[in-house]
Amino acid sequence: MYYIFFHSPEVEESRALLRALGVESIESADFSVAKGADSVRVVLDHTTCIGIYPNFSGYPTVILDDLNGKRALGNPKSWETVESWAAELTKPLALEPARTISQGAFLRRLGPAVISESQRLIREGNDDLAAWQLLVLSEPTISLDDPLTVQGLDALVSAGLISEERKTDILTP
Repeated sequence: MYYIFFHSPEVEESRALLRALGVESIESADFSVAKGADSVRVVLDHTTCIGIYPNFSGYPTVILDDLNGKRALGNPKSWETVESWAAELTKPLALEPARTISQGAFLRRLGPAVISESQRLIREGNDDLAAWQLLVLSEPTISLDDPLTVQGLDALVSAGLISEERKTDILTP
């Protein structure tokens, strides 16, 4: 990760963070240090700090700069606090698994009677069912969360081919 640490030698908490980074003496107003696999840019010049992150609230402040932009942590009490904060911000989102089933499994859920009756209604001009059938038959998998899947089942309910309860059963993995 890449951090930017706004440091003030006048603030004890800031000096403690600098010590945690292993810095014993300051040779420049803008320098970088390695902390494990991470890179930390240390900035002492107030004008530079404002240029990097105009809304920072005081010293010390640590900026996490990654693909999601710059995020600030004001007045961290330790470098472990900084690392915990950054780990929380960068951990992958726990996404729910997609609720999909194969086209064949979906058609089996509908059942032969519903498929046959929907074909009859399509031949009689039910354009909603005809469009939905093309979508279903063009996909190898059917997403049970896709609004088009729900709309198609709503069309079957409207046509009197399935009940609301049956629709719920079909959408349940």
